[in-house]
Order: sequence, then structure tokens, then C-alpha cells
Amino acid sequence: MEFADFVIPLVKGWNLVSIPSFADPGDVTNALQLVSNNGVQTFDPATMMFATPTDLQPLFGYWINVTAENQKLGFIADTNVIMHRRPGICMKAGT
Repeated sequence: MEFADFVIPLVKGWNLVSIPSFADPGDVTNALQLVSNNGVQTFDPATMMFATPTDLQPLFGYWINVTAENQKLGFIADTNVIMHRRPGICMKAGT
């Protein structure tokens, strides 16, 4: 885990995580090989049900049921990803 570009701390129980946009997509087994867990779920809008994914894709949300304390999920950056920023909106405090 020391070599991950992005690390998400996890707590025991269900954790909702989103995979960073720069992460290299990978299958669930490899991504979670160092995390004590007993299940991963994602919501499928086509069926309106939760499903077990076969791979983890950037910018999608996943529920991970962690079975031990002090777990971490790490991601390595995909060096082939080119990020394009869109113009932002300037937020000001209201009156």
C-alpha cells in the first residue's frame, strides 16, 4: 500500500467509495486483495437493483463490506489518462 497514488481509508462495516478518475481500472479481486471484506455491491440503474461487479471502474460508486478495522484501498494512477478540466463556477458567500 505504500506505493499507491491514492489511498482510501476504510472502516469496519459498509463503506461507500468512488474510484478516482485517474485510477487504472481493475478487477475486484486484484483491487481488494489487501482488504478484508465479504462483499462489494454497486447500483445498476438499468435494473434498479444492487449487483456484484466484476471490475471496478473510475467515477463509479461501490459499497464494500469491510470485516476488519484499519483497512485501506489503494489505487495506482493510469498514466494514459488525460484529464480535461471544465471551467468552474465561482462561489460567493450569500447575504
